[in-house]
Amino acid sequence: MTRILVADDDPTSRLYMGAALQRAGFDVLLAADGHEALGRFAGAACDMVMLDVDMPGASGLEVCATLRAQAGDLLPIVMVTGRDDAQSIDAAYACGATDYLAKPVNGALLGHRVRQLLHAAKAQQALHTAQASQAAMIDAIPDTLMRLDADGSMLPLQVAGAGPSPQPGQTLRNTYPGPVAERLQAGLAQALAGAGVQDCEFWLDGNHGGGIGGTGAGTGTGPGPGRRDFIARIARVGPTQALCLLRDVSDRQRAAHRIARLAAYDSLTGLPNRDSFAQRLSREIQRASWNGTRLATLFMDLDGFKHVNDMLGFEAGDTVLRAAADRLRTALRPSDVLGRGDDAAAPGQIDVALVAAGDARGAHDSRYSDQDAQLARLGGDEFTTLLLDLGDPGHALAVARRIAEQMRKPFVVGDSELQLSASIGIAVYPDDGTDAATLLRHADAAMSHAKAQGRNNCQFYSAALSETARQRSALERELRLALAEGQFELAFQPQFNAASGVMCAVEALLRWQHPQRGLLPPLAFTPMAEESGLIVPIGHHALRLACNAAAGWAAAGHPVRVAVNLSPLQVKDPDLVQVVTETLARTGLAPQWLELELTEAALAEDDPIVVAALHALRRLGVELTLDDFGVGYSCLQYLNRLPLTHLKIDRSFVARLPGSADSAAVVSAIVAMAASLNLRVTAEGVETAEQARALVAMGCQGLQGFWAGPPTTATQVARLLAAAPRLALPQTNDVPTTPPPPAVAPEKGLP
Repeated sequence: MTRILVADDDPTSRLYMGAALQRAGFDVLLAADGHEALGRFAGAACDMVMLDVDMPGASGLEVCATLRAQAGDLLPIVMVTGRDDAQSIDAAYACGATDYLAKPVNGALLGHRVRQLLHAAKAQQALHTAQASQAAMIDAIPDTLMRLDADGSMLPLQVAGAGPSPQPGQTLRNTYPGPVAERLQAGLAQALAGAGVQDCEFWLDGNHGGGIGGTGAGTGTGPGPGRRDFIARIARVGPTQALCLLRDVSDRQRAAHRIARLAAYDSLTGLPNRDSFAQRLSREIQRASWNGTRLATLFMDLDGFKHVNDMLGFEAGDTVLRAAADRLRTALRPSDVLGRGDDAAAPGQIDVALVAAGDARGAHDSRYSDQDAQLARLGGDEFTTLLLDLGDPGHALAVARRIAEQMRKPFVVGDSELQLSASIGIAVYPDDGTDAATLLRHADAAMSHAKAQGRNNCQFYSAALSETARQRSALERELRLALAEGQFELAFQPQFNAASGVMCAVEALLRWQHPQRGLLPPLAFTPMAEESGLIVPIGHHALRLACNAAAGWAAAGHPVRVAVNLSPLQVKDPDLVQVVTETLARTGLAPQWLELELTEAALAEDDPIVVAALHALRRLGVELTLDDFGVGYSCLQYLNRLPLTHLKIDRSFVARLPGSADSAAVVSAIVAMAASLNLRVTAEGVETAEQARALVAMGCQGLQGFWAGPPTTATQVARLLAAAPRLALPQTNDVPTTPPPPAVAPEKGLP
């Protein structure tokens, strides 16, 4: 309820006005003098105050002045007095009175008069609030705000940011450069004509120049130093007036340019990225189609780059990539930058191309002297080059060879010199593809072919490469399906003790039971499995199968060690120890019945993580064998640093026995060295009795091969173990020429 304070020293008047106001529906507070009035006002909020002028203690004029100072300009204060002379009225208004009532007061009209005064006060309060809100909004906007008349005259309401500071009375034409002023004036005319809010983009620079839009094209010259970008928003507020909000968007424009550059360019090398290159390639293919010309895409991959990251870290890799990008620029020797209108580009865009200068080192290069070229980094260590208006594909080969020559130079990283090379694939439009995706894919296929040919060379695309790539892709899909459906199985080849003839171990050999192609040996699929990384889950699957089989033999009372081959990727797998431990636990196989065979290639990098994992496996009780010993890297350091228990002599030495004195010397040396290091030695690939006799004579402790026993199934191994056959070892004067018959016939369907 609206509360009104009535102060009058005359009780009759005070009570009369109070009763009249209460009848009108107001809550009333009464005060008998000025001091009481001030106290009542301090104790309870009041919507209006009515004061008698003449009161003891503090007059109504004094109370009015005090309340106005305390409550502000919006509180309605009405002076009530019997004086109606001009001097008294002026004094009341001078003290801050809102209105003046003469006594005697008409009680019937008092309520109506008070309501009008309160309504006016509320309207004034709303106006005051709106003005304050508007002022706060203007203060909060970091922009220049001005009112414009139809002729372009400006009345600044707030000036902020860079650029000219509008002054009252100035016009658009004498404040802004010509093109900018004309655009603003046109926007003003459109807004006043009812066309809605008008946005005008323009720029200004420190040389008093300016232009329309974001590129400066409106003046015919580029922007000078200190350029700033602006957006003006012009909105009609009356028939001949508009408001103009002028915003400095320079920071936003720069951020947009940075984002656009990040989206189109590689941040490490500064070269265009994959998306930017693909868009450019599509436009150039369209242009070549119109003009009946050729172009070529060169796809380059650095040979050996992965080892840089692995050995020296990613910072060293980044240094090499930046240097490679610089060498690409050097190989093309851009001598000029051309701006050329591109019909396929968006309106207003300028297409920039690098012009490769002539090379006096070859006929092809000298003829390829005025062609456009664009470089790009697609990702990782892959780069592309686009050669336009190609006359002879031989020109592309000359450029590719020049690039390869640059990449063969040592890369200096810190104190190290790294020797790398490049494999480069070339695809030509329209011969090898008529769209960007196809051309890039075929150039990539040619690059892969260059790597397969020994790296450090350049190859053109051919249709056969696509078929090879298709077959490889299909094989990878089939491998994934085979792993999911359990199409892999194991065969087991026995190993026999050369002294006793007793079967001492079996090697698990992976096979793929392909639904269409039948049983496939490892060489038919392991290269792709290695390349795709599928060899790791496939190897885990083989480990589970082998441990399951060995656990079954042990449970039947015939434990025998099972040897499982590990690929280099498995050896480097950080989860190797965990996988082996969990597999042994799940299958129930004791660790001493598991043997893991490692190749020298898996140990060539001398990775301390790999060494630690092998020691952990050995502590677990697992046997470790170095397979194919004597070929490959053959570093004796392995035998010192690694916790090996076995060596397997490579079959290439066994195959030349007993006729090769060199092979015999190597095998004898390996056996003697192994004995001194307390390592057991097994020879694999034993195919004849003569080989077996020679190996036994040299002191070899284990024999494996078709002469001793072909690969067979887990069930057949169980039968052999139960039968406990002994291998009939050849004696010096008793050398059988055919393999001894197995104790139990092998099952069908296995090699």
